[in-house]
Amino acid sequence: MGKGLAVAFSTAVAFGAGMVAGMLMAPESGEENRKKVASQLRAYTDRLEKQLNEVEENLSKVEKQVVETSNELRTRVREAAARAKEQIVSDGPEPWEMERADVAQDLPKMPKV
Repeated sequence: MGKGLAVAFSTAVAFGAGMVAGMLMAPESGEENRKKVASQLRAYTDRLEKQLNEVEENLSKVEKQVVETSNELRTRVREAAARAKEQIVSDGPEPWEMERADVAQDLPKMPKV
């Protein structure tokens, strides 16, 4: 977003500088110049407003996608946890029990804390 703001600021500065230069070199009267400048400013403001509306719409779409994805992910995690819990409970405690000899054999391989 920082780069977009920098581009918008640079565009506004360039636009303003161009308008000032045009007014200084214009052969029209002051009133005609003011009308022309006002018209150009309205056109520029309308374009900028349109671009900001597009950015807002895109951000809304991204927000909606993030919410949908997070909801889907939450559902998948809950389902996976339920399946894992069911599998652990259905297997019983036997697969989780270790013999002392197994523990003694694996103990030297464990990292020291």
